[in-house]
Amino acid sequence: MQPSRIAWQEATIAAIETLTPTVRSFRLEPALPFVFVAGQHVDVRLTAPDGYRAERSYSIASSPERMAIELVIE
Repeated sequence: MQPSRIAWQEATIAAIETLTPTVRSFRLEPALPFVFVAGQHVDVRLTAPDGYRAERSYSIASSPERMAIELVIE
């Protein structure tokens, strides 16, 4: 399968795990199927309740066989 080339889509944060005092793992569950390959990155866009907006790129840490996307962020 080819990696997904989808416009922006929503995902739910399913879990957050503290790996070290400064590193956390975020498991995202996309609203639509998301196919990716090892080494691929995703762009994450956040709009906070106060209106603050941010966009960052992160490498995907999970296996392509999983239905969720895991990001490890410092």
